[in-house]
Amino acid sequence: MNENEIKNLLQLLKTIDSETAKTYKSLMDLSNLFTRKLIEEKRKLPYHINVIDELSANENANSRILSSMLQYTDNGEYVLLKSFVKNVLSEFNIQVDKPYITAENLRIDILVRENREKDKYAIIFENKIFNAPQQKNQLAKYIIKLRKEGFSDEQIYVVFLPPYMYEPDDCCWYEPRDVCENCDRSKCLIESKPELKEIFKSHYKVVTFREDVILWLKEHVVPNCRHKEVYLYTASMQYLDYLEGYFYLRTINKGMNMSLEKIIIDYLELGNCKNDRERMKVLQEKINDMQETMNQMTKLKNSYREKEFELWKSQTRDLFPDMHPNEANYLTDISFFLNGEKVLLYIAENNQLYCQINFDSRKNIYDTKIMNLKDILPEEHATARWKYFPSTDFDGVYDLFIEVVNRCRDIMDK
Repeated sequence: MNENEIKNLLQLLKTIDSETAKTYKSLMDLSNLFTRKLIEEKRKLPYHINVIDELSANENANSRILSSMLQYTDNGEYVLLKSFVKNVLSEFNIQVDKPYITAENLRIDILVRENREKDKYAIIFENKIFNAPQQKNQLAKYIIKLRKEGFSDEQIYVVFLPPYMYEPDDCCWYEPRDVCENCDRSKCLIESKPELKEIFKSHYKVVTFREDVILWLKEHVVPNCRHKEVYLYTASMQYLDYLEGYFYLRTINKGMNMSLEKIIIDYLELGNCKNDRERMKVLQEKINDMQETMNQMTKLKNSYREKEFELWKSQTRDLFPDMHPNEANYLTDISFFLNGEKVLLYIAENNQLYCQINFDSRKNIYDTKIMNLKDILPEEHATARWKYFPSTDFDGVYDLFIEVVNRCRDIMDK
């Protein structure tokens, strides 16, 4: 390559960089304009109340609501679960009889399973209604857990629940490997496609809240609620209204939606397009640009999170040097012995941050001094106690971690 070619290439790179910066600025300007208009239009909306809105339901609350609805029975028959399988998961060959339905068991948002001899099955529901970060190896870890519970791959089904249609990252499907330990997810170091994604292609489905869940509630749940089922009917109506509000689909949102659409039409000059095909092309190009912007922002956010996690590790080493800090490969952790058995206390992440304590062997914690911590670690199952925090509440979860460590000094073996 001669000198002129090198100069031309450098100039081209500068031009590309300048155009990229202009694109990002344009998208930020549109976002700010849209947000201001959204706030203005919301103030004009007529009075409307929804209990779920008022309680600021998070992702876990949505999982509990949906799982509770699926648990509804009529004369011993799981009517709503059967309806969901028939109308939403018709591709799956599942025969519902006497299922066990849980939320947040085994760290799985919603888990439906039957351990009978014939037609045994388990359905994993991964809830992403608020677009929580996708964790590396996340779906693979759930599948591995159910394998350990005695389910074969032919008996396991995976339902991914985003707000609107998109697929989970390939990274979610990879089984944990050594190369995953230090992966920052900016570029996967595993060259091959994830095997589990191929294995489960006929046992996996994306079910969106905006299209599938709302349609199921509107056409198959609310109309079929009998008058005597007051609580089921009101709960279904409230949840349907809540979801329609989340996606701005309520009737009262019609005027607001038209105003917001006008902002987009005017800003992108869609009126100057020759036809709808050209308008769709412009919109798709902007959607792609926005997705790229979101990817860059997510990458930047994750880099800040990693710095925060490194700070935790450093603080834990300084504060608790005598308690085997950061040996268990969590975001931060310590360990000690109770009745001669190793106990782990750590902070981890699964859509939300959480502080958890359990025996290293995962033995039952009932009738042990770990139960003395139930006032500050309120969530429990037979092998662990924990407490959830929003994914950005770094101070809250680490302050609790310190408090629990100090409490553990009173119960640990001397």
